[in-house]
Amino acid sequence: MAVNKKNRGCAYGIIGTIVVILGVVASYLLIASLSRLFTGLRLGSAPFAVIMPGYIVFLIIQFVLFEVIFMLMMPDGIMSGKGESEEVKKRNGLIAKIISIVCGVAAVFVIFIAANWFTAWTDTGIRDSKLFQTEEFSFEDASSARVYYGSNGLAFSVTSKSGKSYELFSGVGAFNDAFATEYENQYNYAVQVKKMLTEAGVEVIVQDAEKLKRVYEEPYPKTWEYIKQLIDDPENEGNQ
Repeated sequence: MAVNKKNRGCAYGIIGTIVVILGVVASYLLIASLSRLFTGLRLGSAPFAVIMPGYIVFLIIQFVLFEVIFMLMMPDGIMSGKGESEEVKKRNGLIAKIISIVCGVAAVFVIFIAANWFTAWTDTGIRDSKLFQTEEFSFEDASSARVYYGSNGLAFSVTSKSGKSYELFSGVGAFNDAFATEYENQYNYAVQVKKMLTEAGVEVIVQDAEKLKRVYEEPYPKTWEYIKQLIDDPENEGNQ
């Protein structure tokens, strides 16, 4: 009998892991779908690239919520009251249901928050949306910009006058058809943004030029053609 219970526990564990993973995958797809909907509604048909730096954090939260629900609802779970009186089992079962419902509602709310938590780079400026709060400024109103080598390679950031910096090549990114038609890719877009910033008199600081050349010139010649335009500034040749 003990062997059967042990086997049953392993089976529940495997099934639970699969269910939780499927739940996280479903959340990922739903967030992506809703993100396209919400960004389209907010930004219209204008060219834009969307960066979602908090995507992974939201999925981790979803994983934890689904795991808690499974652990509460599975037979012989943490709130099953095994070995306790029927009264305790009923009370624990009620508590488990309440907590599971709260976690389920929280999971839905997390999906809604994640779909509305993004930074949109448009053809005129940046729109930073955090649920119901939005900060928006044009490139002409930026205080500075920076091209450098970051933790994941090429990095391009623009800083608003409020002091907040926005990274173009960070987090999960996507762009609409109008963006793809006008700019082709984010590298060419970064080049165009730098030109707009320069024309507006916004300081664009270039760092790590030699490192970027070493990393990209030979291994990634197509990408290097864009990066070369980002760092091609005689005044910044010594700023490495």
